[in-house]
Amino acid sequence: MSLSTSVMENDNCTQPLTELLAGDSSPINEKHYKPEPGMLQYENFSSQPPQSTVVTILQDDPPIKDYVLFSVFNIMIANVCCLGFLALVFSVKCRDRKLAGDRHAARSYSATACLLNITTTILTILFFILVSYFVITSLPPLPSLAHNLNAILYGN
Repeated sequence: MSLSTSVMENDNCTQPLTELLAGDSSPINEKHYKPEPGMLQYENFSSQPPQSTVVTILQDDPPIKDYVLFSVFNIMIANVCCLGFLALVFSVKCRDRKLAGDRHAARSYSATACLLNITTTILTILFFILVSYFVITSLPPLPSLAHNLNAILYGN
């Protein structure tokens, strides 16, 4: 089987090859190729400057946190001077502004809610530390406490 009479098979189509596939094919194309009238032809537009396309990709802003759960925790556990309630108010305002599409106001309310939540948590921790300190220091010394407990239990 020679190259000039071989058959090229592609899926269910067969097309006989009439020219050799090796070497420079430019003389073959010049002799036998004639473009159809409806086909586009390449034209050399060397006089025109090259055109460029600029694509601007905007990064999505990170999501705005509304700190609602942190505010609810502070209301339930650590509502010092009602700061937990104020933090919840700002958290809800932040969520409302986020849903309305006002990202600037949502960021502002979010920062305020975060600050109030952190302040409430720190004040609550300080409050528990101070209460624990005063409770511990108001107790009598340990040997005296043990003697008083023995006296109460055994009636001495």
